[in-house]
Amino acid sequence: MTTIQEQKRDFTDDATSLIPEATELAKRSLDDAIGLLMTLERQCRLANDFKTLKHVCLSMVQICYEQNNWIKLNSTVAVLSKKKSQSKVAITAIVEECIALIDKTPSEEVKVELINTLATVCEGKMYVEAESARLHLMMARILEANGKIDEACAKIQDVHVETYGSLGKKEKVEFILEQIRLNLIRKDYIRTLIQSRKMSRKLIEDPELESQKIQFYMLLIEYYMYEGNTWEITQCWYKITETISVKAQP
Repeated sequence: MTTIQEQKRDFTDDATSLIPEATELAKRSLDDAIGLLMTLERQCRLANDFKTLKHVCLSMVQICYEQNNWIKLNSTVAVLSKKKSQSKVAITAIVEECIALIDKTPSEEVKVELINTLATVCEGKMYVEAESARLHLMMARILEANGKIDEACAKIQDVHVETYGSLGKKEKVEFILEQIRLNLIRKDYIRTLIQSRKMSRKLIEDPELESQKIQFYMLLIEYYMYEGNTWEITQCWYKITETISVKAQP
């Protein structure tokens, strides 16, 4: 019986020769170039050569980008993510690489297609939950810019970043602030209150988050003005005036 250890093989040399060949071939036939690397991808995946697998997958993404073929890039990413027993290392690398390409897309339509493709890849995978949250926020901002406030709000409404260990504290805070802000714009005061309770009052006092703290309490002031709660409004102003940057102002 063959053990997993015995199945391992290093495909570094194969990748070293095939990737440049595929890069040249892509200038004549992108489909053939991707097909060539897909064969190598399968060999690496089945042999548990995750280092080379990651390199091959990223090469496919880069080749599609260099040929300015975003449709092929999307389809390639989708296919790679659905491969049987696909490595978490490979999927994470692909998602990170493609997120870096989002701002290089030639149009909003292409950008939205890429974001949606990546969001689908990330769905249900805890190891790319941070990337998934960023993609949802990107999409929400695009929707808001197009006047689709309800859709923008829905896009980030149920993303529970406060539980994500892979996100930094500043990123978590800014995401929650966006949830609160969008709910206020659409005058959904019930969800505004729910989202505001996600914010850790201890965390928001971190000196590194002073501008976020001010924004948070300004948003709460808007909410409590709706409620007509003078006491809470004064408490929010107190929190703002106690920040170092506000105290420093004459």
